[in-house]
Amino acid sequence: MCIYISSEVILANLLSFYSNKNKGVTSKDVEMFCERFKKALLTINNLESQFVFFDINPHSLDKAIWYNKEFRKFQGRYFSNKAININHFNSRFNPEIAFALENTARSL
Repeated sequence: MCIYISSEVILANLLSFYSNKNKGVTSKDVEMFCERFKKALLTINNLESQFVFFDINPHSLDKAIWYNKEFRKFQGRYFSNKAININHFNSRFNPEIAFALENTARSL
């Protein structure tokens, strides 16, 4: 089984909890988030998934901008357009994974 993490979920978590969110999120921030999140998944007991897929190619990140008009891109950085309802994004996952997403974004 594989956990699929879409670009809008990653952006939503980073733009909700990342300490530098007011400066925007770069593709490097996204990559760093993914690396740390993979490590956080290893700490979850009884995780049934053996694989994780992050949809973070440049096209997917730019496509996420059109997702409910939640995000925008300016000078290579992603910003939130409005207050993000993080439960809308993280409720796709079990509570342990949702918690790991939030904590990973906070730790950057």
